[in-house]
Parts: sequence; C-alpha cells; structure tokens
Amino acid sequence: EAAIEKEDTEIAEILMPKATDFQMAMDAWEKSGSKDASKRIGSLFFEQQDLHSNGIESAKPDLNNIRSVLRSLSTSKDKDADRRAWSIFEGMKGYGLQPDGE
Repeated sequence: EAAIEKEDTEIAEILMPKATDFQMAMDAWEKSGSKDASKRIGSLFFEQQDLHSNGIESAKPDLNNIRSVLRSLSTSKDKDADRRAWSIFEGMKGYGLQPDGE
C-alpha cells in the first residue's frame, strides 16, 4: 500500500503543471501575432499564480514567466497595462526573484 501511495505521488508530481509548461504556452502566444496575445499571456500568468498560491509549488512563476508577461504588457493597448506591469514587477519579490536587466 505504501508503494502504491508513493507511485501515486510520483505520478501526480509528473502531471502537475510547471513554470516551463506555462512558459511554452506564453511563448506560443507571444509568437502568434494575435491581437489577444497579451490578454492570453496575462490569463496564463494569473492561472499560474493561482495554482502556486494553492500549493502547487511546481507552478511557481520564474523569471522567464515574469519577462513574458511584462513584454506582453509593454505592447498592450490596455489602459491599465502600466499599472498591471508595475504590480507584477513588484510581486517578483514574493517569488524570491530579482530583476536582471533583461
């Protein structure tokens, strides 16, 4: 029974979304040229944050995720894009991240 529980845990860890999974989706939207790309990237990021805040450590945003969201907001026509970008930038500290100048 302990072996089954261990196997279930290992399978669950494999199936948990990871920061790199979110990054692949963000990259695809960024390259799509879609007018909705910024909104889609933002939605992915907020879903990622939600999963992480609900205990899925593998979904913790990394510097690449933050860069993608900030890049998408820099070209967004949304009137609140600058406020959202600043909020995300400030939120980096909560993930133990520091800006790296890129």
